[in-house]
Order: sequence, then structure tokens, then C-alpha cells
Amino acid sequence: MKKQNLARLVAVSLIAVFIFSACAPAPQATPTQNVEPILTEIAMTLIAASATDEFTFEPSATPELVVIEPLPEATLAPEATSAPSEEATATTSPEPTATTSSGLRVLIQDDFSSGSFWYVDESNDKFGFAYKDSGYAISINILNAWIWSRRGPDNLGDLRLEVNAARKSGPTNGYYGVFCRFIDDGNYYALAISEDGDYGIAKRKDKEFTFLAQGTDENGLIKTNGEANSITGECLGSKLALTVNGVQLLQVEDSDFASGASGAIASTRLSPGFEALFTLFRLSVPETP
Repeated sequence: MKKQNLARLVAVSLIAVFIFSACAPAPQATPTQNVEPILTEIAMTLIAASATDEFTFEPSATPELVVIEPLPEATLAPEATSAPSEEATATTSPEPTATTSSGLRVLIQDDFSSGSFWYVDESNDKFGFAYKDSGYAISINILNAWIWSRRGPDNLGDLRLEVNAARKSGPTNGYYGVFCRFIDDGNYYALAISEDGDYGIAKRKDKEFTFLAQGTDENGLIKTNGEANSITGECLGSKLALTVNGVQLLQVEDSDFASGASGAIASTRLSPGFEALFTLFRLSVPETP
């Protein structure tokens, strides 16, 4: 009985479908819609939205950087150096000194000719680190990202960092310089410049990025067109100071971070594809009593 009822139900359903199909009007051909204007409008909306939130992008990954013990003082400056490229030698690297007039001694000095000690990663499509063109390059292919490479002990408090660095390629508003008292990716200081004339001392605290002080070069002090600049960052007590090509541009007081790691740093703003080339790195610390 159940089988007969099921058969009747199936038959009635088929008849109803047949009648509906016969009576229904033939479907009209739907014209193909041009989706290009819609996609363009969506893309422009995304670009406009991203332009209102500068310096808030966080890198999706943090490289595991290799920390190497500092070079012995007897080998601060390698004797053999490869011939530097024209772009990387826009300024002459200072001669190494064992001590400085401010009571600091050189702990690490590197002209990158050895091709070792620094983190290397050329397989990442978001950012990369490589020895090239007689220097050490940091490249960034994402927006509003600060990418760093550490060198030296992780517990330094007072120090002076000096680099010779230049924009290798990409937008002129990309930053490059040094960082100090790095606790983790959400807590550190950065002291950097850009080829378009901007410079600043920044702090990232609890993953919130702010400038403690910043300015714009109106006197042509910052060299352009890929020419290297000498950048010095001091983290001495609560004083943070930025000096470019021998002229101090900024000095602020901040005591949130007492010690941490240090090294070279670069960043993008609203344009990707930036690369900075470092041709000298010098780390100095106070003389031991």
C-alpha cells in the first residue's frame, strides 16, 4: 500500500511539472553585464579607505631573526672589503674607532663585506633581507609596515647606532634608519628618515605606533636620488636623539623602555615596493668603569 501511494505521488508530481513547463513562457536571453565599472568602483573605494589610516598596518608575519654574538674588538673592521657599488658609496664610511669622545666604545662595526651575521630571507613575497650591492638590503612589499633586522645583544640600554643607508628602489617616502630597546614587535623605538625629507623619532608601545617627534627637511640636508645618508640614533637614559649627516635634527625624552635589542629598520607608507640599502652599521655602548 505504501508503495502504491508513493507511485501515485511521483506520477502526480511529474504531470504537474509537465503542465507548468508547457504553460510557462520561454525564458528570455539575459544580456551579459559589464562588471568592469563595478570592480573599478570597489577598487577605488578600497584605496580611498586605506589612505585614511596611515601607519596602522601590522605585518602579517614577523621574521625570526638570528642574534649573533658581537664581533671581538680586534676584528671590528674586516680587512678585506669588496668593491662597493656606485650607488652604495655616495658617502664615505667613517674609519672605525675603539672609543668615542662621549665615553662610548664601539661594540660592533660591520660594512657587510663578510656576508654573514645578519638575517637573510629572499623567499618571502611580503618583505625580504639580503646581502647585495656591497651592503645589506631590507625590502618591503606591503603597506604601512615597519620591518627590522636585529644585531647584537638583546639587553642593551644606553647606546649609539650609526648607519650609512640609502633608498635603493621604490617610493621616496619610505623610511629607513635604526631602532633601539626592542622588547618585542609591539614595543620599541625607531629613529628614521625618508628621501622625501620627512624624519622622526617613533615609539611603538603595546602595538600602537606614534611619533614622539617628527619634522621635514627644508634645507636639503637629507641626500636624495639614492645617495647614502649618515644616520645616528642615540638612546642614552631617557634621551632619544636623531642626527643626520652630522646635524642633530630631533631630541626627545621618553622612559617607557629601558633596554632591549637594536639594529636596522625600514618601512613603507601608502606605497609598496620599497628597498633600503645599508652599507655601514656601527653600535657603540658606554665604556665599562
